[in-house]
Amino acid sequence: MLPRVSLTLDRLTYVYEGDPGPLGELLESERRVVRFGAEGSGIIHLDTLLSNEGPAVPETRIPVRLMEAGTLPDPLTALLANEPLPCLVGHAAASAIVLLGADGVARCGNSPADLRGKLRFALARVGWQLR
Repeated sequence: MLPRVSLTLDRLTYVYEGDPGPLGELLESERRVVRFGAEGSGIIHLDTLLSNEGPAVPETRIPVRLMEAGTLPDPLTALLANEPLPCLVGHAAASAIVLLGADGVARCGNSPADLRGKLRFALARVGWQLR
């Protein structure tokens, strides 16, 4: 059996049809970047909690491109041929995969924390990682 290669998420594409909805508005308000820090990662040190000081946890920023369904390039059009919209596509190296389908996008609403949590879960599901 071949070893599984873990890809690293480079960027996201939010694909919608017509109205981008609450998640589109959230992404616009966040300047088209999803920020990942220590939240939900278990990186909390007792010293930091007691002294309110300590090493700053590095922030990972993943750029997001918003695209209307009618303007997609051919590779994304083929990937999303039978996918209900809106959805969130992850890109790593030369690979692309739907990380959040329409149901997942709807459950995010306009909450950055929900979006980060669902993306972390989706990345773990496909075996990808954050950079």
